Amino acid sequence: MSKKSCAKEKLIKVGRSLFAAKGFRDTSVREIVKEAGVNLSAVSYHFSGKGELYKACFEDFARSRLGVLSDTLTTPKDSDVFRQALLEFGQGVAGTFDEEPELAKFGLRKIFNCLEQNDSTEQIALEESEPFERAFKELASSLIAFFQEAKDHHLVNHEVRPAFAAGLFLGLISLALERRPMRQEDQLLNTFLNGIAC
Repeated sequence: MSKKSCAKEKLIKVGRSLFAAKGFRDTSVREIVKEAGVNLSAVSYHFSGKGELYKACFEDFARSRLGVLSDTLTTPKDSDVFRQALLEFGQGVAGTFDEEPELAKFGLRKIFNCLEQNDSTEQIALEESEPFERAFKELASSLIAFFQEAKDHHLVNHEVRPAFAAGLFLGLISLALERRPMRQEDQLLNTFLNGIAC
């Protein structure tokens, strides 16, 4: 690995950790380069600024891991399929959490923010989104559609809004991850399903 690509990888690794933990605004470029042990000019050379470094830190996550999670949300034709899809989605998030806890928390926050901004409309505007943000919006849209399909198949109470159910589900996942290693996923999932069931 060349010295230049090594510097780039260090910036991405440190940037991902700091951005995920502190957010974009509260993370400085100077803090990233200091912790990465590279020259400040490396940020401009490789990324043309903080914004591009931020995108580079999460592009792979947005493309690969979010796509896998979205694939778990199969059409819930009956309660067993519905439950299994929710369990697989939660396990996918838990796998990311085991590998990179700050990254998993970051992803959950981004998806939850997409749901929260669109709770009243049940529609998430994908147009004019850059690819990085679009991946989070697409997963939020998939969650809403999944809960709408469950509602259409009478697996979710007709009074429960799909965006609300999706947000509640993400909150439940966050709670389960924070309480590990207690591993009470089944009990939490049963409580959730009983609360939104018909």
